Amino acid sequence: MLSQRVRLPRRSFLAELLVDVAEGAYSVLEHRYLTGVERPHGLPTGKRQRLVHVGRTSAYRDVEYLQLDTVVELDGRLGHDGTQDRWDDLDRDIAGIVGGTVTLRLGWRQVLSRAGSPPRSPPCSPPAVAPAICCRARPPASRSNRSGEDRAHLLLEELPEPG
Repeated sequence: MLSQRVRLPRRSFLAELLVDVAEGAYSVLEHRYLTGVERPHGLPTGKRQRLVHVGRTSAYRDVEYLQLDTVVELDGRLGHDGTQDRWDDLDRDIAGIVGGTVTLRLGWRQVLSRAGSPPRSPPCSPPAVAPAICCRARPPASRSNRSGEDRAHLLLEELPEPG
């Protein structure tokens, strides 16, 4: 359709944007993460908008790095502004940990702060998000081949006894 338009300002930007939307970057924050963090810092290509079921609820994961057991949830205002929305997000995060998946829940500050770098860091410093994801590429040998249930038992064993 874009090719049929004779005059279209920023045609290449719009064409690239439509490709990103087709791949699952559905919000401005998700697009900014894709173009400002994931691609420029060489992160693996994440699977976007994968439907998951937790208990009786279902949700779409913003970005999932399946090979790293890592989920990136990009929380703007839409869908994350109500109390129940927040509780549901946290319930999914806990269910993920029990199943062996780590969730990084990012907002605008984390994505825009030098494209994922800690606040007040030099402009070309490595992004904080990238190492957090890349360190998952080498899980400890003692946990890498365990089922989610086994990992959950390990986590529970490591918790301190209530005071």
